[in-house]
Amino acid sequence: MDFAEQHEETERLARVDALTELWNRRHFFELAKREIYRAGREGTPPGILLILDIDHFKHINDTFGHAAGDEVLKHLARSWTALLRESDILGRIGGEEFAVLLPATGMQEGQEVAERLRQATETEAVVYNDSSFSVTLSIGGVSIQQNEAIDQALNRADRLLYRAKAAGRNRVDLEDEPSLSQD
Repeated sequence: MDFAEQHEETERLARVDALTELWNRRHFFELAKREIYRAGREGTPPGILLILDIDHFKHINDTFGHAAGDEVLKHLARSWTALLRESDILGRIGGEEFAVLLPATGMQEGQEVAERLRQATETEAVVYNDSSFSVTLSIGGVSIQQNEAIDQALNRADRLLYRAKAAGRNRVDLEDEPSLSQD
């Protein structure tokens, strides 16, 4: 491997989560900031931000071991990537927590995407060694406002995620469509 290839690989490793091969938290935030800036410059809606959290993930690690938990994360990353558009931004932002930015997407389409992700997670079995099990997913989501900082949108989506978990888990909780008229 020559120096240029080594440099390129080092750059990639700085942006990608080693386990899931999704964008890591830092790079997800960089890409999301760029997308919000682009939308503001073009005067288009920035899109929908979804926060995904695997329900009872600690139970998987405690019951089947951390290697099984890792397999769940890798399996879901592949599954979700296949369900999303190439323009969507998917990243791992914490242990079993992920974020998806759906650029130029309205709330109705965001709801449909979130439900597809939730249903795919619930119906796909994860196989590890001699065990097969399924997991569920809770999702919170918001419509990003023009020029809103990504961490502000993330905080709003996170509150909805916790509301979905408090309501029984394995559900999607998106904010109501914001009013377009502000007098």
